[in-house]
Amino acid sequence: MVAGHYIKDREYSKTPIKVDNVNVGYLAISKHKQIIDGYELDFIEQQKQYLWLIGLITMLLVALLTLPLARHLVLPIKLIMNGMHKLTQGQYNQHVDLKRKDEIGDLIRDFNELSLTLDKNENARKRWLANISHELRTPVAILRGELEAMIDNVRPLSTENIESANDEVKHLQYLIDDLHQLTSADIGGMHYRKKNELFPAWLNTEVKKYNSYLADSGIKLEIDINLLPINIFVDTSRLCQLFDNLINNCIKYAQASLVKISLTVDKTLDNQKVIITVEDNGVGVPDKHLANLFEYLYRVENSRNRKTGGSGLGLSICAHIVAAHQGTIIAEKSPLGGLAIVISIPYEQ
Repeated sequence: MVAGHYIKDREYSKTPIKVDNVNVGYLAISKHKQIIDGYELDFIEQQKQYLWLIGLITMLLVALLTLPLARHLVLPIKLIMNGMHKLTQGQYNQHVDLKRKDEIGDLIRDFNELSLTLDKNENARKRWLANISHELRTPVAILRGELEAMIDNVRPLSTENIESANDEVKHLQYLIDDLHQLTSADIGGMHYRKKNELFPAWLNTEVKKYNSYLADSGIKLEIDINLLPINIFVDTSRLCQLFDNLINNCIKYAQASLVKISLTVDKTLDNQKVIITVEDNGVGVPDKHLANLFEYLYRVENSRNRKTGGSGLGLSICAHIVAAHQGTIIAEKSPLGGLAIVISIPYEQ
């Protein structure tokens, strides 16, 4: 025996060891059905210890890596879930303040946009309901008061008093008509009969009709229209309604002595359009109100003077008419000192 342990009572499997085709010995491996006490068991026990140690170290490493990763992935999802839950309960003023540049960051950005839009819409709805109730309540209350005064003989039942009550009915009817018109516009119920029109020539003729109307209020009309032969597909009756509203606003609110209507042409290669500006030299509008002038029932003054208050719907109707012509309408400061309404309508040659 050269090396190892040899037990006589054990059966061995012998493999010849040859050197230069000469059998110089045997490699004997014991045959047994199970490992007995000895170095084999020690080796297995040692391997078990190593495996447990490797498993424990692996679990620790996995925990150290996955916990921050899971927090990085799960935290924003939990925040969005909590925000969505609050949105479903009507709490629209939600914001997830996490700066990320991955897909979750895009989701957070879209969630914040959704929340902001819902909050604005909810505030607009509340303001709309409050304004509607106010606008309807005022003429009804005045009408009821006048009728009750005549019934109780506080005021005589005369033609003058009946006409005063009738004025309130007319005011109420105008408001309801404007509300109906705006509702129809929102659901696509405002009908347009468009046709090709030499727009600058038509506008020049149309605005001249306001000369005497403005003069009766002590306002001078100035016209500066570029009479280029430009055909635009428009509904002239709706545009007349638009200019009626703008001119009436100048008379009621502007306290102006000059109204200027101008038309210029923008011939940019990919964006040809006519630009109509209606401006005055009146008191103007503070900058903070300019962006809101085309909202339903929006008023710069909250006092709601009934002589000049109107329904607060004229500019909203104007915005719908311009949008139906694929145009834009904005309010800005006028070089004349007052307010300028700028309308852009695209056209094709």
